[in-house]
Amino acid sequence: GKEIIEAYAVVEQIEKFSQSKADPIMIVDVCSGKGFFSLLAAHEFPNSYVLMIDKDTRMDVQHIQSRSNMHLWSVDIVVTANLNERIREEIRSFQQKKENNAIVIMVG
Repeated sequence: GKEIIEAYAVVEQIEKFSQSKADPIMIVDVCSGKGFFSLLAAHEFPNSYVLMIDKDTRMDVQHIQSRSNMHLWSVDIVVTANLNERIREEIRSFQQKKENNAIVIMVG
């Protein structure tokens, strides 16, 4: 219910930033939970790179493993050392691969 409605609303906002669903977009989903939004975004934007960050190591991640453009970091954002730098490095790496033409969006 509610999570899916919210996920579609965010996808609609991302569409406003991009020229096309084929644009290279990196989406960092902080406190992603089960990843309703991340899965929808990975599907709607096939050239995207979706990085989910969540501390729950018990959740079923089969849906993440089925998509080559989705990745999960199982970390606690409050206590993980250098997390900001790790995220920045991941963004830099993605942008370099896309010749700095990528859109980067953080949600959470």
